[in-house]
Amino acid sequence: MIVTMRMPAGQTSVQYGALSIHANPDGTFGVPKYAVPELVAAGCAIVTEGVGDVNVRAELEAATAAELMAIYLPSVGIEAGYAEAHARALAAFDATAKPQTLTSTQFLSRFTDAERSSVFTAAMGSPQMLQFVVTAAAATRIDLTDPAVQGGVNSLVGTILTADRAAAILDH
Repeated sequence: MIVTMRMPAGQTSVQYGALSIHANPDGTFGVPKYAVPELVAAGCAIVTEGVGDVNVRAELEAATAAELMAIYLPSVGIEAGYAEAHARALAAFDATAKPQTLTSTQFLSRFTDAERSSVFTAAMGSPQMLQFVVTAAAATRIDLTDPAVQGGVNSLVGTILTADRAAAILDH
């Protein structure tokens, strides 16, 4: 997927690795979505997020470089040597950066089917648990470092989850 971005104010180009990206006359430029996090860090802003795709930021934060490369490379025919070097660099980044925010679906999928079923059953008898489940299901982003999220998951220890499973669910 190509994401349209805007240069920081007063700039007409930005460096991305060994590449210099130049803006169109309106200050925008298009890049593959795997390049977006680095360009946002350089001060560029996302203008469009793809047709019908309102969750690009969530996908960018959660996807690994390998997943993004598998989607992008076949569609553009990038030279193999460059693609491999770029994939290695992105994989090294992925090895150290785990997402701390997830979509609701990503968060709930960290629970096994049996755990999810038990949580939903427990929520029927506990207003606090029901509030946690409804909030998690309705959230557009779930921050694994949020004390409310950690408290909700840790409240399941001893009844539905072991301490190890709670830690695995909250691992970021």
